This record gives sequence, C-alpha cells and structure tokens, in this order.
Amino acid sequence: MEAKGNAAERLLRILEGMKRAPGQTTLAIAWANTLECPDPKELFRYLADVIHLADEARQEISALPDLNHELFLAPFSNIDSLLSRTGLSQHWSDYVALVDETTLLGLRFAAERVSREGRPTAYMAGDEAKDLIADLNQMLEQVLASELPGDIKHLFRRNLEELRHALLTFRISGAQGVADEVDRTFGSISRHIEIIRMETPDAEKGLVEGVFKFLDRVNSAISFAQNATPLAPALKGLLESLSR
Repeated sequence: MEAKGNAAERLLRILEGMKRAPGQTTLAIAWANTLECPDPKELFRYLADVIHLADEARQEISALPDLNHELFLAPFSNIDSLLSRTGLSQHWSDYVALVDETTLLGLRFAAERVSREGRPTAYMAGDEAKDLIADLNQMLEQVLASELPGDIKHLFRRNLEELRHALLTFRISGAQGVADEVDRTFGSISRHIEIIRMETPDAEKGLVEGVFKFLDRVNSAISFAQNATPLAPALKGLLESLSR
C-alpha cells in the first residue's frame, strides 16, 4: 500500500497493476485485486475514486505551462474508455489493450513532468496507513459496543467509517484524500460538540477523547510539503468543551 506521488503517478501505478492482471479474470476481479478492495459491494465506490483520480491527474497535467497538452493528455483517450466500462463481467483480456505500452509511457512522461513542475503533494507512509486502519477498526468496535446515545454513536460511526474508507483507498486518493477526510470528520464532529458534551455519559468520555486524539494522530501522520494547519489547538478546545 503506497501512495507517494502526484495523481498521475498514482493513476499510473494502478494501471500498471491492471496490466499485470490475468486476462482470463473478469473486469470485476481484476479491478478488485488491483485496488485491494476487500468487499465486492464496495467495488463501484472504489472505481468512482479511480475516476476522480483520473480527473485529478488530467487537471494536474492541464495546469502545467509551456506544455503540449494535446500530446500529454493523449493517454486519457484509452484511460477514459477503460473507466467507462460499467459491465464488469467481461474478461479483462477484452480490454487489456487499453493499457498498452504507448498509453502507459505517455502517462509516465506526464507524471514525471508534474513531479518536476507541479505543486508539491502530501505524503503518508504505507505502513503507517495500515497501522491506522487496524487501530480505527478497533475504535469502531468500541464505539458500536459503547453506551453512547444513539445519535452520537451514529455520528461517530458514520464519520469513522468514512475515514476508514479514505485510509483503505489511500493508494487511490493519496495522503491528500486522507487529509481532506480528516478535515471533514473533524468539522462534522465539531458542529455537534454541545450535544456530545451534554449527552455523553461520564463512563464514555474517555472513548470520545480517544476519537478526537485519533483524528489528530492521522493528521500528524501526513507529511505536507507546505505547512498544514495543525489540529492540536482545535483539539484542545474540543477536549476542554467535553470536560466542562
């Protein structure tokens, strides 16, 4: 599980993985194995993330100045054709030509240009993401088994499951995707802090504090080329609100 690099580089690694898939497998199995999708019911969501990644890569390349954009965007003709295949029961061998060497080489050149001339990207180590997923799974179990009121339990479960998806699809959306989900989760929980403060039983306040601290831990695991806004001050405010 590795996601270092810009969107074009991440897309390239995914397509290289697809190219290595056995031709006799179905599109569904080839995608699921390449994207490390653990649940068949989630595959279409993973594919939606790849479509978004392709759009992000296209925008990165288009934003580069002094570039023959028509030439460097040429690989997306085959890429878009592949990603538009919604019938996943066909054999992968019927479509493997869409990730031919010309397509991959063109995308590789484009990714290198973005790496040299584009905006710096956030980064998270793959092993760190795996550790975070394992700890997040435990936290979800604790939330579901807790005595938190139903609305608060639902709030935490929904947000933690979305964060879990961001970590699971880390190699697609990259560290920035995880950072965006941390921001969204933190904002969602912050909006309900008064309800959390008033309705959380004393016995479960440690669990709530653990959720807040876990968000800060995920944020701290991401390395930004430019300084990121730290969660610590906002986290301190939430913890103080909880203890009033």
